[in-house]
Formats: sequence, C-alpha cells, structure tokens
Amino acid sequence: AVDYLLLRHNHGCEEFKGMCCFNLSDNSLLIEKKVQQLKELASKFS
Repeated sequence: AVDYLLLRHNHGCEEFKGMCCFNLSDNSLLIEKKVQQLKELASKFS
C-alpha cells in the first residue's frame, strides 16, 4: 500500500530501496479497479 501511495504522489519506486514497482504505462484498468476486483475475489474465500 505504501508503494502505491508514493506512486500516486509522483514518487517512483526507484527513489526507495526495496520498493516494488507497478507498471502504470500499460492500457490496463486503473489500479483502484484492480484492487476492488482483488477484494471481491478474496471475500469469496472467507
């Protein structure tokens, strides 16, 4: 979540050691939509 928030505020992952990078340059769905889809899928297991 921290890496996502940093990217939302224009801080790249390369600025911080050990941070994971998102590929935001492709034409896929918005990150928020993907997070919502993951939440919906995860709720099916509980």
